Amino acid sequence: MVGVCPLPILVAVEFENNIATFSSELARLVHIRCPLKVGITYTTTQMPGTPEMLNRSRQKAQRDLQSMLAIMAKLTPEDARTEYLILLADEAPDWRFDCTRYL
Repeated sequence: MVGVCPLPILVAVEFENNIATFSSELARLVHIRCPLKVGITYTTTQMPGTPEMLNRSRQKAQRDLQSMLAIMAKLTPEDARTEYLILLADEAPDWRFDCTRYL
Protein backbone atom coordinates (compact mmCIF):
# COMPACT_ATOMS: atom_id res chain seq x y z
CA MET A 1 0.00 0.00 0.00
CA VAL A 2 1.05 3.54 -0.69
CA GLY A 3 -1.18 5.73 1.45
CA VAL A 4 -4.65 4.30 0.89
CA CYS A 5 -3.87 3.01 -2.61
CA PRO A 6 -3.14 -0.67 -3.06
CA LEU A 7 -0.15 -1.50 -5.24
CA PRO A 8 0.38 -2.91 -7.73
CA ILE A 9 -2.61 -1.91 -9.84
CA LEU A 10 -3.78 -5.04 -11.63
CA VAL A 11 -6.63 -3.55 -13.70
CA ALA A 12 -7.16 0.07 -14.71
CA VAL A 13 -10.64 1.08 -15.89
CA GLU A 14 -11.59 4.33 -17.62
CA PHE A 15 -15.24 5.07 -18.34
CA GLU A 16 -16.57 7.88 -20.52
CA ASN A 17 -20.21 8.49 -21.39
CA ASN A 18 -19.33 10.79 -24.27
CA ILE A 19 -17.93 8.82 -27.17
CA ALA A 20 -16.63 12.05 -28.76
CA THR A 21 -14.13 12.64 -25.92
CA PHE A 22 -13.06 9.02 -25.38
CA SER A 23 -9.48 9.77 -26.47
CA SER A 24 -8.87 11.50 -23.12
CA GLU A 25 -9.64 8.25 -21.30
CA LEU A 26 -7.41 6.30 -23.67
CA ALA A 27 -4.55 8.71 -22.91
CA ARG A 28 -4.97 8.07 -19.18
CA LEU A 29 -4.83 4.32 -19.75
CA VAL A 30 -1.65 4.63 -21.79
CA HIS A 31 0.08 6.46 -18.91
CA ILE A 32 -0.76 3.79 -16.32
CA ARG A 33 1.43 0.72 -15.96
CA CYS A 34 -0.57 -2.42 -15.17
CA PRO A 35 -1.32 -5.77 -16.86
CA LEU A 36 -4.91 -5.02 -18.00
CA LYS A 37 -6.38 -1.71 -19.13
CA VAL A 38 -10.09 -1.34 -19.86
CA GLY A 39 -11.72 1.59 -21.66
CA ILE A 40 -15.51 1.82 -21.84
CA THR A 41 -17.69 4.33 -23.68
CA TYR A 42 -21.14 4.43 -25.21
CA THR A 43 -23.63 6.56 -27.06
CA THR A 44 -26.69 7.67 -25.11
CA THR A 45 -30.33 8.18 -25.96
CA GLN A 46 -29.64 11.93 -25.95
CA MET A 47 -26.89 11.37 -28.55
CA PRO A 48 -28.14 8.46 -30.63
CA GLY A 49 -25.49 6.36 -32.27
CA THR A 50 -25.69 4.71 -35.60
CA PRO A 51 -23.69 1.69 -36.72
CA GLU A 52 -21.68 4.04 -38.94
CA MET A 53 -20.95 6.42 -36.06
CA LEU A 54 -19.84 3.59 -33.81
CA ASN A 55 -17.66 2.18 -36.57
CA ARG A 56 -16.01 5.59 -37.12
CA SER A 57 -15.54 5.93 -33.36
CA ARG A 58 -13.97 2.47 -33.18
CA GLN A 59 -11.57 3.33 -35.98
CA LYS A 60 -10.67 6.66 -34.35
CA ALA A 61 -10.11 5.01 -30.97
CA GLN A 62 -7.87 2.41 -32.60
CA ARG A 63 -5.82 5.06 -34.45
CA ASP A 64 -5.55 7.26 -31.35
CA LEU A 65 -4.50 4.36 -29.15
CA GLN A 66 -1.87 3.16 -31.64
CA SER A 67 -0.46 6.67 -31.93
CA MET A 68 -0.33 7.17 -28.16
CA LEU A 69 1.33 3.78 -27.64
CA ALA A 70 3.97 4.55 -30.28
CA ILE A 71 4.85 7.84 -28.57
CA MET A 72 4.94 6.28 -25.09
CA ALA A 73 7.05 3.34 -26.32
CA LYS A 74 9.86 5.76 -27.12
CA LEU A 75 9.73 7.27 -23.63
CA THR A 76 8.68 4.53 -21.21
CA PRO A 77 8.02 1.17 -22.87
CA GLU A 78 5.46 -1.01 -21.16
CA ASP A 79 5.49 -4.75 -20.64
CA ALA A 80 4.76 -6.58 -23.91
CA ARG A 81 2.21 -8.72 -22.04
CA THR A 82 0.01 -5.68 -21.28
CA GLU A 83 -3.51 -6.09 -22.63
CA TYR A 84 -6.11 -3.49 -23.61
CA LEU A 85 -9.87 -4.11 -23.68
CA ILE A 86 -11.82 -1.31 -25.33
CA LEU A 87 -15.64 -1.49 -25.32
CA LEU A 88 -17.83 0.82 -27.40
CA ALA A 89 -21.55 0.33 -26.82
CA ASP A 90 -24.85 1.77 -27.93
CA GLU A 91 -27.44 2.36 -25.20
CA ALA A 92 -30.82 0.86 -26.10
CA PRO A 93 -34.03 2.69 -25.09
CA ASP A 94 -34.70 0.22 -22.28
CA TRP A 95 -31.23 0.82 -20.73
CA ARG A 96 -29.68 -2.32 -22.20
CA PHE A 97 -26.29 -1.95 -23.82
CA ASP A 98 -25.23 -3.47 -27.11
CA CYS A 99 -21.54 -4.22 -26.65
CA THR A 100 -21.03 -6.00 -29.93
CA ARG A 101 -18.46 -3.47 -31.11
CA TYR A 102 -14.98 -3.65 -29.66
CA LEU A 103 -11.35 -3.24 -30.68
